[in-house]
Amino acid sequence: MTDFKGKWIVLYFYPKDNTSGCTREAVEFTGAINEFEKLNTVVLGVSPDSVERHFKFAEKHDLKVFKVSLGFFLICAFMSLQNARIRVTIP
Repeated sequence: MTDFKGKWIVLYFYPKDNTSGCTREAVEFTGAINEFEKLNTVVLGVSPDSVERHFKFAEKHDLKVFKVSLGFFLICAFMSLQNARIRVTIP
């Protein structure tokens, strides 16, 4: 995750690779990837699918967005929280 240091992140969650709505969403993000890059932004799609399934999904649809397994995301989020000061503001 240190590759993303100093960048904005668009994080979206979806239920499963290769379903019609999820595929359309990933393809649309890929179509706009140059605009995101101009804004110093990476796009991460998170689902419960395996890493292997993500690679196949990305290859099949020529996706340029990062696909992250939910387990990996949760581990990284937990580790980040362990090393960060957290401030919560409740309106």
